[in-house]
Amino acid sequence: MVRPAALEYASHGIRINNINPGIIDTEMLRRFFQPEEIAETVLWLCSDAASYITGQTISVDAGYAIPGHR
Repeated sequence: MVRPAALEYASHGIRINNINPGIIDTEMLRRFFQPEEIAETVLWLCSDAASYITGQTISVDAGYAIPGHR
């Protein structure tokens, strides 16, 4: 749904992206993954630094979604 929505709203100057957050904030996993990293990605996407990014899905999961990752 991200890409069709991004195409539909691009002419209005609206960027649409998706974040796949992966595993989040539990006591056991906190040492591996911090919710601040997701927040930083959101802030970056909202900034002018990401003004040319639209219609994308960004995984913020330390690579765990990559096949073969341990």
